[in-house]
Amino acid sequence: MATFSRDLEAAQPTIFLAVPRIWEKFREEILKKIPQQRLNVLLGLPLIGQILKKLMRKKLGLSRVRFALSGASPLHPSLPLFFAKLGITIQEAYGMTENMALATINRKATARFGTVGQSYDGVELKLGEQNEILVRSAANMIGYYKEPELTTASFEDGFLKTGDEGRLDADGYLYITGRLKDLFKTSKGKYVAPAPIEKKLLEHSLISQVCVVGSGESHALALCMLTTTSIADRTQLSQTLSAIRKKVNEQLDPHEQLAKLVVVREEWTIANGFITPTLKIRRNSIDAHYGPFYAGWLLAEHDAVWE
Repeated sequence: MATFSRDLEAAQPTIFLAVPRIWEKFREEILKKIPQQRLNVLLGLPLIGQILKKLMRKKLGLSRVRFALSGASPLHPSLPLFFAKLGITIQEAYGMTENMALATINRKATARFGTVGQSYDGVELKLGEQNEILVRSAANMIGYYKEPELTTASFEDGFLKTGDEGRLDADGYLYITGRLKDLFKTSKGKYVAPAPIEKKLLEHSLISQVCVVGSGESHALALCMLTTTSIADRTQLSQTLSAIRKKVNEQLDPHEQLAKLVVVREEWTIANGFITPTLKIRRNSIDAHYGPFYAGWLLAEHDAVWE
């Protein structure tokens, strides 16, 4: 990781696939050097904008890229929009080991940001109970090795049960709306789907990583890591976070609304077990580590709580 940026700049690949966290880090590094408002102005200038885009693509290591892809976990729509302004079209794709990662992809010319694209030729998609995404193709696995019961439970009428929740639009573009096993129930008996709430929070560049929690608690709350570009004044940060919480809650049903935003100190990494090698959040690890503090944080006076 220490030499990743330098290696990529030297390699200048033509095909580049990254998990969303890598694209987020790219954007953070850019905004460290050029704040968003200034960047918008510069990119809007005809000649300077073109020169700047070219220089930035080269510095990122993407000056020759023909296909820039993202997978493994949902990509927030603000990221492909950001990179599109630099002349980079991120094609989000979807699949899993059990179907050889063959399910859907955004074609470059017809990419619809916020979706994982349309199915490949020969791949059938449909939605099952609880809007679970079901996939059928010749790439589907035969089954799990020496696990007949698990194999049987993984299929429905020949379709692989992905465990992901989604929806299909009229043009066949697939939206991932959550992971069924990630749903949790508050003490009020209401289910909360964390992934859509997390996506709304990640729209704000102040927040780098987030995990919505609250199983068995009176309300949901969000644990947040802030970006390295965040301002240092804690009072001002608290006010900004309070405003973010209010804005997100306005878009949620009452039982989903966040009681607190908690700023955590320790960075979530592969080494400390909070994220997977593909940079997905390990919710069980986060609950095990922070769970004893949830009740106390919910009783805190302010909307923004500092660990």
